Amino acid sequence: MKILINCNGDNLRVAIIQDGVLKNFLVEKSTRKLRVGNIYKAKVEKVIPSLNASFLDLGEERHGFLPVEDFSEDLTYQEDLVDEEITAFRPVEKLKKGDEILVQVVKDFIGTKGPKLTTRISLPGRYLVLLPMERKRGISKRIKEGKERERLKSLLETLLPEKIGVIVRTLAEGQKKNILFYEVKQLLKRWQRMKVKTKTVSAPFLLSQEIDLDLRMLRDFVFSDLDEIVVDSLLRYKNIFRFLKPYSFPGRKIKFYRGKVPLFESEGVEKEIEKLLGKRVRLKSGGSIIIEETEALVSIDVNSGKRVRGKNIREVILKTNLEAAQEIVHQLKLRNLGGIIIIDFIDMESPSDQRYVHKTLEKDLEKDKAKINILQISKLGLVEMSRQRTTESINASYFQDCPYCAGTGKIRKE
Repeated sequence: MKILINCNGDNLRVAIIQDGVLKNFLVEKSTRKLRVGNIYKAKVEKVIPSLNASFLDLGEERHGFLPVEDFSEDLTYQEDLVDEEITAFRPVEKLKKGDEILVQVVKDFIGTKGPKLTTRISLPGRYLVLLPMERKRGISKRIKEGKERERLKSLLETLLPEKIGVIVRTLAEGQKKNILFYEVKQLLKRWQRMKVKTKTVSAPFLLSQEIDLDLRMLRDFVFSDLDEIVVDSLLRYKNIFRFLKPYSFPGRKIKFYRGKVPLFESEGVEKEIEKLLGKRVRLKSGGSIIIEETEALVSIDVNSGKRVRGKNIREVILKTNLEAAQEIVHQLKLRNLGGIIIIDFIDMESPSDQRYVHKTLEKDLEKDKAKINILQISKLGLVEMSRQRTTESINASYFQDCPYCAGTGKIRKE
């Protein structure tokens, strides 16, 4: 497996390749300030009781949206942690225009909606997520071994102040105490710097900006199967080298690309990106899936192609639907599709075939780190599901609506 990092004008692009197949693709404007994870001292602009929410000025191009459920409940504890001048984390009905509070972006603006905010601040590291305003402490469910869970639990008691919360990430499994201590120390320093800064600045103000896309991805990545990281920017190559040094990642695996042909072209990634921007995805069986993306939902239609003309129609339909289920999971991740998703498989008369396809879809979706909720196949043969998305889709990153047809793809006849 290898990671390719490309700086293409304002766009920073990251591709993960395994066995010659594009497994993941991420893109971000390197010049953009607003990112998921940013922490702001924000000013309340509007309080709307009917929506149980507030709109806050972040100093960015759009106001942020703060729902009542994203207020923390432990009010007195939080007010102890920040400067008294910040009217921190009061019930939404008590907020008023002009109040200054500490918030974090948890969802980027998508379409016409502004960024979603929370008062539950979290500072992610590679092994731990610090929760400086909560007492909650937890260990990733993916760490199964009982002794390891107990070891990590006891380490938390010695590494962290009593009133600081934390979540231990899966990557912490088997890590030594000194490595975890180093990360705790860095995260606490970052929090202390922010606390000091809140006393000297007026809202709206960006207190802490999330790191760039390439570093975020490497922070969260499991290195065990990684053969190399290839970067075509000397500056980013140096930044990555410095960033990975504390994690004992072999420097020889980080390579600066000097080829004359652009990196993504030389690896065949550009052709794969072009496919991602199209609606139709061909299946090896001869069928295809059609992906239609709107602001409210994503519809996916499975087509059989010419294969259903064989003698055993049931078997052909089942195989096509099974292949489509696996490809759909792959495309959801690659294209960063989210929200409500409706899948129309080829009609299956057999209930056992329907269950088989549904189980295959569920099993493959378990590998996706995004939060997913999937329903059973309906009477109409549709599968309804939702998938968490915190940033815009690949399609939205590359395209904007046509000024003539306003995104319909049609213009009026003369």
